[in-house]
Amino acid sequence: MGAPKIDTSGMSDDEVVDLIGEKVSAITGNHNDEKQKVIISSRLQKYMREKKMNSFQEYYSYFLQNEKAELPSLVGLLTTHHTFFFREFVHFEYLKKELPAIVAQAKKEGRRTLRIWSAACSYGHEVYTLAMFFSAHLPSIDPSFDFEILGTDIDESSVARAKNGVFKWVELQKSPTLYLADHWAKGTGDISEFVKAKKSLRNHCEFKPLNLFKIGSDIPRNHYDFIFCRNVFIYFKPADIEMIAGQMMDRLTPSGKLVLGVSESLSNVSVNAKNIGFSIYARNDAPELAKPQDVSSSSDNVVSIAGADKPSASAAPVVAKEARQGPLRVLIVDDSKTVQVVLKKMFTEEYGFTVAGVAENGIEAAKLASEIEFDVMTLDIHMPEMNGVEYMEKHYGKDHPPVVMVTSVAREDGELAIKCFEHGAFDYVQKPNLQNFNDVADELRVKLNCAYEMFRNKDQVHRDLNKQFSRQSLVDDPDSKLQLVISGVSGIDKIRHILENVDKPCPPVLIAFEGPESLKDSLKSKLSSAGKIRDADEDEVCANRFYICSVDELEKYFPVLGKREIVQMVLGDISKKSIGRLSRWNIVGSVVEDLNMELSDHYKSLASKADQVVPYTSFAYEVIKVFLSKGK
Repeated sequence: MGAPKIDTSGMSDDEVVDLIGEKVSAITGNHNDEKQKVIISSRLQKYMREKKMNSFQEYYSYFLQNEKAELPSLVGLLTTHHTFFFREFVHFEYLKKELPAIVAQAKKEGRRTLRIWSAACSYGHEVYTLAMFFSAHLPSIDPSFDFEILGTDIDESSVARAKNGVFKWVELQKSPTLYLADHWAKGTGDISEFVKAKKSLRNHCEFKPLNLFKIGSDIPRNHYDFIFCRNVFIYFKPADIEMIAGQMMDRLTPSGKLVLGVSESLSNVSVNAKNIGFSIYARNDAPELAKPQDVSSSSDNVVSIAGADKPSASAAPVVAKEARQGPLRVLIVDDSKTVQVVLKKMFTEEYGFTVAGVAENGIEAAKLASEIEFDVMTLDIHMPEMNGVEYMEKHYGKDHPPVVMVTSVAREDGELAIKCFEHGAFDYVQKPNLQNFNDVADELRVKLNCAYEMFRNKDQVHRDLNKQFSRQSLVDDPDSKLQLVISGVSGIDKIRHILENVDKPCPPVLIAFEGPESLKDSLKSKLSSAGKIRDADEDEVCANRFYICSVDELEKYFPVLGKREIVQMVLGDISKKSIGRLSRWNIVGSVVEDLNMELSDHYKSLASKADQVVPYTSFAYEVIKVFLSKGK
């Protein structure tokens, strides 16, 4: 017989949450303040639903009968696993700068291997980030030097997941191409959206469960060149931080470094440590490291191409171009005034950048490129006159500064993004909505720096993984949907551009223009270069065809078209009356033109509710994205 059921019916929800929090805290050391209690309560509720339990009291009674089996699950559930690749890149910039001196010091100590400990590795993102980083940079310092990484975490299930080395491809996309190299294999079948770390990374990595409150002899003293314990201490009490940090400092080599999260500090605890910048700590008695220039003159120091096969220690060095002095000069190529403004705010001297020039299409970019000096280019795809793909086809060559695509096109969309890679683009950043554009600021700056470094060192650019994940975006059942363009007659050239860039198969396109019906034949003639334009009542509206009517005619087409799934495209600052005509229609999404002008309150309201606010050059692509995200 099992243990008797314990009556917990007299306990409040808060009491149960507190008791469970205390149980987990006794193991993990997490400090349960009010914010943490809210998190515990939320996660427990989801966990209870999975177990088909209706109350905290019911679960706590079950927990008390099965405490030994449940505690590991709760530790994994209630500890934080917010992690991603190349998090807090400033630490890697520091490592890259100091790595030659660190390698030289290890040699003085008679070692040929760097040793790194990721002390709260979670699902393994940090460990594989470090493995990619050292795989890229160690060969350029000494190809005979090796590295090993230990990843530990209190949650055994996280450790098992980390050891497996499988991640969603979308998680890895923010990593610079420099570091992806040829280290990842694409999954097949049910796991086709995942990648797995190859042996080139996994052979450097070891994982095991470890409670930081019980470090003990499992982690040897005076052993590690780096210990990463980032964004962990924010959950601990000062006394616990002091104890754990002290033990970690004891496990560093005399010249080793302890790396915390950028928001963490040891300033309020008593530890044998001194801050050397960016929440990085060394022992108070750490020896002075040799300067990087002293290391470069070492007889056994060899510079090689990152990602290539390791040359022998006696191979002749490959000398890179001289590193830049001063900020990186960026040529921005984008037809959106709004995006230009945002990019200019990103590329300031505070972050090591300056804007060398701005172009609104490929033709302007080519002219500027011949007139000014710049180090890197950001390039959009959808632009008038000459788009990004056309620019790469016509103007990109081996001496052209590196190009990073900054565009709304998903990097998997083979007909556009993959073509840019095929023509030589170094990396790719996908624009989010303009409302949260700054979310990509760090990713973009990192990728520009890495692209410049790869170009300067003539590194190999691995693009195979991007090609393997290429896809064609197709809308299911296009005959049940409708693309609706609403515009004044002055937008005729923009409409023509949209129609010329529609990828088929696609839902039918209906152009509704503001103006008298008598203009219809003239507009059909002006748009004829994009394809045959039919009257909306000329035949049954079906996929892959273009139709036209006046806004005033929309009401008569409602019985036939109004119930379809519709994404509307709004060109220009159209009247409130025109949009009012669609109040009964099944509008599932909208794409609004990004206008650089004084706007009506109606337009501002429309734009604030839109799925995308982009230049008209991106409409054909963005509408399909909205259908894919909202279609049934």
